[in-house]
Amino acid sequence: MIALETSVDIVDDNLIFPFIKQYSMVENIPLHTNIYYEMFFVRKGSGTHHINGNSQLFESGSFIFVPPNDTHEFKTLNYLDLEIFSIEFSKDELLYTLDYLNIPISRVTMPTLPVHYSLHGNSKTFIEHQLEFMHTKENHEERLQLFRVFLPVALYLLQTLDIETYKNDLFPKWLENLDNEMSKRENYIVGLPKMLELSMYSQEHLNRVFKRYLKTTPTEYINTKRLGYASQLLLEHKYSTADICYMTGFNNLSHFYSVFKKQYKCTPNQFQKNGNNVHF
Repeated sequence: MIALETSVDIVDDNLIFPFIKQYSMVENIPLHTNIYYEMFFVRKGSGTHHINGNSQLFESGSFIFVPPNDTHEFKTLNYLDLEIFSIEFSKDELLYTLDYLNIPISRVTMPTLPVHYSLHGNSKTFIEHQLEFMHTKENHEERLQLFRVFLPVALYLLQTLDIETYKNDLFPKWLENLDNEMSKRENYIVGLPKMLELSMYSQEHLNRVFKRYLKTTPTEYINTKRLGYASQLLLEHKYSTADICYMTGFNNLSHFYSVFKKQYKCTPNQFQKNGNNVHF
């Protein structure tokens, strides 16, 4: 099940304007090739953006421009902890705005990886509010007008940021492979011993790498995977909370309650009772 709100506004043959707000993903955004320019803003969550055979990290506040013909996909660390806006727009729309701002198109198209920068503080809050307001408009003409106000602001932010602020740090291939393996249920249930076996690195080295790239520890990463599975089992209403605790790799019920409440801001029983109405 994917929670998805989407609107596709076709104004004329040269402009297609899909606007998507996607969140609480059980599946990832699948591999696809862009036809139009695409803009992503991550309001909440973190994970990896796989683009043209490379991988970048994304996090809350990430703003990503993806040009046409690029092939990419998103993978999240925790599917219940993602909220992302996506807008597609035509090259003519982009060129008109760049010309108005006197910004060369190379600023968007020249980097080896898609332009990707992180917003914080007032800039992040402003972009969030603009996208949320745009999302409330059901009439495509109103939404398009708001987008034509929004796009120059987004591109102006791009112009004012130094190239060094772009998040072009590649995700190590071995870590990407480890993430793929540790996303398998049989591996994250075993936990840290399996991660050490698969990586062939020491725990100290993994601690340093996870802190740098994922801003978490190996144990917290594993618990995130386990909690995602636990939340699915809770919503199935087939097992007791105690059974789910041990089925997902936790060996202590009290600890399971503690990490679950820290992640989802409610107890497992409250989550099971309220289901998709739980707000994180």
